[in-house]
Amino acid sequence: SGGEPKCACCGEMTYEFLCVDHIHGGGVKHRKKFGITCAAGTTRWLYKNEFPEGFQILCHNCNMAKGFYGECPHKRLSVVSIGE
Repeated sequence: SGGEPKCACCGEMTYEFLCVDHIHGGGVKHRKKFGITCAAGTTRWLYKNEFPEGFQILCHNCNMAKGFYGECPHKRLSVVSIGE
């Protein structure tokens, strides 16, 4: 998030609503590979590895929508509003 904790999709800034997203998917595979068992483990891994590329901060709503539907509705809605 570039040091500012906010959702890369919708801009949500409430800390309790934010999470780490694997930009290109593969979160389960990544966690299994490194023996990560919880969200705090992912955060520790990111710190320890100096925040490598391939991760972003999303709110839980945007993250779940991306996981279930392949993209967040915010992406679709922004395209529609631009085209109007």
